[in-house]
Amino acid sequence: KIVIDTGFDASLFPAPAENGIYSCPNETKITNDNGNVTISDVLLVAFDAEKDFSSKKVIDCRGFLFEDDFNYIIKEKDTNIPCTVANMSITATLHKDGQELHVPSNAVATGICKAKYSQMTLSWPSNTNATNSITFHIGQNKTHFFVFQIAAAIYDDKNKKMINGESYIGIDLFSAAATNGFYRCPNSIDTELDDIRLTITDVVFIAFYTD
Repeated sequence: KIVIDTGFDASLFPAPAENGIYSCPNETKITNDNGNVTISDVLLVAFDAEKDFSSKKVIDCRGFLFEDDFNYIIKEKDTNIPCTVANMSITATLHKDGQELHVPSNAVATGICKAKYSQMTLSWPSNTNATNSITFHIGQNKTHFFVFQIAAAIYDDKNKKMINGESYIGIDLFSAAATNGFYRCPNSIDTELDDIRLTITDVVFIAFYTD
């Protein structure tokens, strides 16, 4: 009998603890002195409480990604390494009049990179001299990173005024493994920011990246 064991320190197949789902076609290798085990094409759900796949968050493993693959990039000032990168489609709807605005893929991304807190702001001009913006507040604990709050300032063209809104703290979006984790989800996510509703789809999101 030959035992090949990762031990308890291994961190394989990470996903959110609350009804998380992990999927990855790439190979994962387990190695010790006795031999190797290679695992691929993984789809894994553990500790499922709702038994409803429509409610789950999908985390996909990272393949080969390049900086040019992303529209929104925040770099660490000292190393110039992209610490937060993202692609997503965002529609902002103003509740009062139903006006819809689409965040352009060339919106300017600015932000900060810190050990436990990061921030990414997407800014683009309105039809006037005003500037629209959406800010993602990103936190990290020992196991996961997550967007814990979103704030927005959207200019209302019909009523000629700026509408400000923010979500409550603790919304827990885009959760993935803390160490160079990768979140991907094509499904639609709706978030209420007071008088603004954000609809976010086709998300690819990496935060606290160090490699």
